[in-house]
Amino acid sequence: MNELLLAQLIMGVSALLPAGLMKLLNPDGTKSIGYNTPTAHKSAETRTFANRYATRGMFWAGLGIVTVQVTLYFLLPGSTGILITAGVMTFGFLAVVGLTERELNQRFDKDGKPKEEYSRF
Repeated sequence: MNELLLAQLIMGVSALLPAGLMKLLNPDGTKSIGYNTPTAHKSAETRTFANRYATRGMFWAGLGIVTVQVTLYFLLPGSTGILITAGVMTFGFLAVVGLTERELNQRFDKDGKPKEEYSRF
């Protein structure tokens, strides 16, 4: 198998793997795995919401990364596509963390209780 194709395959799996692993987690049962930030650990509600929201975000970011990766594989020669995909992957995962934190701050107060307008999520 071509080394470049193998590297692309590994990166594609790596882009989708976090969402798959997070989907298998039980956010109510543990505090050590899943989406772990101080904001997410304020209450059981914040932990559950953050894990669900971040899982969906990681899935869509992974699909976007794989789409960019496949497109670049056919458009750019050599390892240039791998380097660009690595940058897109880093930005995608950081964007998911930023969006999850923003949603946590909008939906929950500083003690981890849901705000009235977001009492059901």
